[in-house]
Amino acid sequence: MRTITRSALIVTVLVCLSAAAGLSLAAADQMANATSSPAPYVVHIKNFAFNPASLTVPVGATVVFKNEDSVAHTATAPGKNGFDSGNLDGGAEFKYVFSKAGKFDYVCNYHPTMKASIIVGAGSPAASPTPEPTPTQYVPSGY
Repeated sequence: MRTITRSALIVTVLVCLSAAAGLSLAAADQMANATSSPAPYVVHIKNFAFNPASLTVPVGATVVFKNEDSVAHTATAPGKNGFDSGNLDGGAEFKYVFSKAGKFDYVCNYHPTMKASIIVGAGSPAASPTPEPTPTQYVPSGY
């Protein structure tokens, strides 16, 4: 019968624990990456209006334009860096990823009174850092 020294047993246990911890960390990292993508922002097209009429998003955000009317609309931001959904029949949607900062004013080509804007980048809710709490000093009463 073979005798395993105490130090060999400890090394074996440590190797096994390290391997298990590595697998757990890798699995946790994959889960974090899968869930860290923010949900897309949604612009509802309803009653011949874009809702919200103004939306602020961070660079890299996906915006989904959902036509909830029974008639066709577009979401069109003219210009070199603009976007165009093309025809969106009732119930259709269009997704666009905003990869550059700026203000994007857009309209419905069929109904030019329908206007809205998307502000991308600085000042957006997801891009603004959360302020650090200010440390306070506790001084008991009576001192």
